[in-house]
Amino acid sequence: PFQMALEEAGVYEKIFIKQKGEEDTIAPPAPVQAPKRVTVTITRVENVDDGIDLVGPADFFAEVTIGGTVTNTPIKLNDNKHSPNWSVSKDVDANTVSITIRLIDDDSPTTADDLCDLNPATDKKSLFLTYNLRTGQITGSVAGSKGQEITATGRGDSDKCMIRFKINHT
Repeated sequence: PFQMALEEAGVYEKIFIKQKGEEDTIAPPAPVQAPKRVTVTITRVENVDDGIDLVGPADFFAEVTIGGTVTNTPIKLNDNKHSPNWSVSKDVDANTVSITIRLIDDDSPTTADDLCDLNPATDKKSLFLTYNLRTGQITGSVAGSKGQEITATGRGDSDKCMIRFKINHT
């Protein structure tokens, strides 16, 4: 009604004039980025502290979280030094994604599982990472780039372990 009244009075065009360079059409929306598959591959795990498992060698598995989705790898029984090549993937449609890596010594059903210390910082055990799909840079607890094998070893906390992993996307 207001616009119609202004048009009838012949002042609408004078008040709402087209700006220089303004188009009559609305630009189409930006295309949605196609999802990319982010993959974390764990190539090596090692027990650094003696006694992580009181009854024998470690029973390792990894818990990998990519963009909020948690995935557990299979358990490797009785092996303090192991090259599992565990891979966890998720389709991501953002330019960056949060990744958390935890290494766990499975002690069930007899006692509670041991969370291994992978983080070089004290008072933190898990690795907290951000992966930038545009640049391929990995930042956070440790740093690296797409496809590079990254090594992290816990320091200062109990149950220290070493892990080697890669992050890629396709």
